[in-house]
Amino acid sequence: MNKLNIIMYHYVRESKNSKFPNIKSLELNDFKDQLNYLKKKYKILNYQEFLYYSEQKKIPKNSCMLTFDDGYKDHIKYVLPELKKRSISGFFFPSARTIMENSILDINILHIIQSKALSEKDLVKDLNFLLIKNNFSEKEIKYFQKNYFYNGRYDSKYIRYFKEVLQNMKLTSKKNKILEILFKKYVKIEINELADSIYLSCKDIKELINNKMYVGGHGYDHVRLGRLNNKDQEKEIEKTIKFLKFIKAPIKNWLMCYPYGSYNLKTIEILKKKNCLGGLTVKVGNNDFAEDNLFELKRYDTNDFI
Repeated sequence: MNKLNIIMYHYVRESKNSKFPNIKSLELNDFKDQLNYLKKKYKILNYQEFLYYSEQKKIPKNSCMLTFDDGYKDHIKYVLPELKKRSISGFFFPSARTIMENSILDINILHIIQSKALSEKDLVKDLNFLLIKNNFSEKEIKYFQKNYFYNGRYDSKYIRYFKEVLQNMKLTSKKNKILEILFKKYVKIEINELADSIYLSCKDIKELINNKMYVGGHGYDHVRLGRLNNKDQEKEIEKTIKFLKFIKAPIKNWLMCYPYGSYNLKTIEILKKKNCLGGLTVKVGNNDFAEDNLFELKRYDTNDFI
C-alpha cells in the first residue's frame, strides 16, 4: 500500500543572522534544497487533497505533507516565500497563547537559555542547585536524574535532562521562578521583550491563510494534553477551537497537532466530538490511510530527510 510521509519542521532560518544563532534550526539553504528534492520526488498534498484522500482511504504513490509547529516568525519570513515560489502548500500549527497574549512558551525560553549556555554541564548544575533551593526533595531530584538523564535523538544527555525536567514540571510559581533566574543569568534581557520577534502575529496568520496555507490547532497554552484531567483537556481544546474561529481557519474537519506529541484516548474522544478529523503525533514513521488511525498520524523530523 502507498503511504503518506509527513515531515515536521520547527525553526527554519539563517542562523548566523538570527538573534540566537545557537538555537538548533534548519538552515534556510538546506530547507530550499529539501523543498527542491521533495517537490521532485513526492506529491506534496494540500489541505483539500488530504481531506479527499482521507475520505477515500487511499493515498497516491510517494505522497507527503509538510507541517510547521509552534508558529514561529521564521514561517512567514523564510518558509512562506519558499513555498510560494514552488507552488507548495504547508500545514501550520501555531500555539494560540503566543499570538493572543504576546507571551513566550516555556519550551522557547528553554531553547533560548540553552543557546546562551557555554557549558551544558554547568547548565545542569545550575538547574540542580535551583531545584534544591526551591525545596525539591532529594527523592524528586533522584527521580529526575534516573528518568531524564539520557541521550536523545538530537540532544546530549545534559540538554535532554535540562529540557525534560523543566518541561515535565507542573506550571507553578516554583517553575516560573527557576526559569526567570536562569533566563536572567544566561540571556540578560527581559522575557517579555522577545515575543514579537519570535512568533507569528494575527496579520501573519492571515497572510498564510490568504496564500492557501492550512492553519490548524496546536493547543492554546501548549501543554501536554495527555497529562491533563478530562475537564482541563476539554477546556484546552475548546480554547483552541475558539482561536481557530477567531483567525477564520476551518473548525470542521480540522487537524490537531499535539503539543509535545502528548495525547491519550480521552484526547481523541474529545476531538472527535469537536469535528476534528485527525491528530499529528511525534511518533516516527509513515501512514497508511486504509489501516492507521488518523488521530495518531506519525511524522518524520526534517533531519530524517537531510
